[in-house]
Amino acid sequence: MLITGESGSGKELIAQFIHGVSPRFNRKMISLNCALLTDNIILSKLFGHVRGAFTGAVKTRHGVFDLADQSTLFLDEVGELSLDVQAKLLRVLQEGTFTKMGAEVSQTTNVRIISATNRNLGKLVEKGKFREDLYYRLATFKVKVHPLRRRKVDILPLMEYRLSTLNKKYRKAKKLPGQVGLKQVFDYSFPGNIRELFNIVERAYHYADGKKLKFPKDMSLGSISGKSETSDLSLVALAEAQVRHIRRVLDHCGWKVSGPDGAAAILGLQPSTLRSKMKKLGIERPV
Repeated sequence: MLITGESGSGKELIAQFIHGVSPRFNRKMISLNCALLTDNIILSKLFGHVRGAFTGAVKTRHGVFDLADQSTLFLDEVGELSLDVQAKLLRVLQEGTFTKMGAEVSQTTNVRIISATNRNLGKLVEKGKFREDLYYRLATFKVKVHPLRRRKVDILPLMEYRLSTLNKKYRKAKKLPGQVGLKQVFDYSFPGNIRELFNIVERAYHYADGKKLKFPKDMSLGSISGKSETSDLSLVALAEAQVRHIRRVLDHCGWKVSGPDGAAAILGLQPSTLRSKMKKLGIERPV
């Protein structure tokens, strides 16, 4: 199954729902984001490796095709895979077998694949950047997820869900404002879709003085209680300023790190450097 839609529109949530109502629901769905990894790393993530397969491989590790056996494997941003990795993935889908990096013996796997992308794979096929045979394998069934601006009826329940998870995490009882206080939220176009909505709710949550959240009049500025985020940077530690800036760039890029339109290019960093900095600063992709 192939799920298409804009970045942040909830493709993984749809995949989780499909897995949850399937006969495989009693086994955990395994997810892998294909946009954040180099070819060597993604091959290891997909198929696993044995000890000594490459420099740094100090022990044998299972790949997602191992972990997702008899379950569902969700491949996010599948359009970012290189042609070499696409060929290896196609072989697994055709034969139902794979080989760990550095191993000599193949093993079988029974995995149901749900993939997702915010790119037009048909156009990538025409340009020779995506294998046509793999495309038809992945797109046996297609699901298109509409952007949040076209389904505004979902905004309030999504906000309530995000708020409940934050209250549970921080053991508080904060609330959303009434309809008047939410008007600017409903009027906003949400170019970042559900991911941006969750980010806005979380920022409002942490900036809220009382029990009720407040949202800025200009949602696109990402400001809280009338103060822009950039005007507040001088009042925080340098590390916090870095976290905020990197998060804003990642949100803008749909959390894509590498590539010409990725966050690393905008920040003027190597993708590996940005990943290291994200790990050091504790920056993780919102769920």
